[in-house]
Amino acid sequence: MLVAGDIDESLLGANGARILCYIDEPEVVLLAEQRHVTRAEVAVDMGLAVPGPKLMVVGSAPAAINRMINRRQHEPMSDVCVLAAPSGFASVIQMKERLLDSDLTSIIVRGKKGGVGLTAALTNAILRHIAQNPQG
Repeated sequence: MLVAGDIDESLLGANGARILCYIDEPEVVLLAEQRHVTRAEVAVDMGLAVPGPKLMVVGSAPAAINRMINRRQHEPMSDVCVLAAPSGFASVIQMKERLLDSDLTSIIVRGKKGGVGLTAALTNAILRHIAQNPQG
């Protein structure tokens, strides 16, 4: 939720792009408790269920990266790009390296560096580039 609040929605333009964050949704909280998994894992599943291409932005949850890697092992995800920039968690370096080694399209801040602020800045830079270069 922290990253979503710092993304500049004016950069989305009129192409139908939306910022969706499920991490604090009551349904996500309930399903995570019932399944004994993290909210990040359930939020990833909900995000991947949304039709169309998507940029999955991860600023603070290595479990979300792990869930996407595991899902990719069992299903195609050609319409997904993962921006992964969480910082300093115990498994964050390993999760980022696993993502790098996977065949998922990704943008990764390697090592312990990253965090919510950097993740939002990178997302805004990508959106700004797209807005300024609509032909690609």
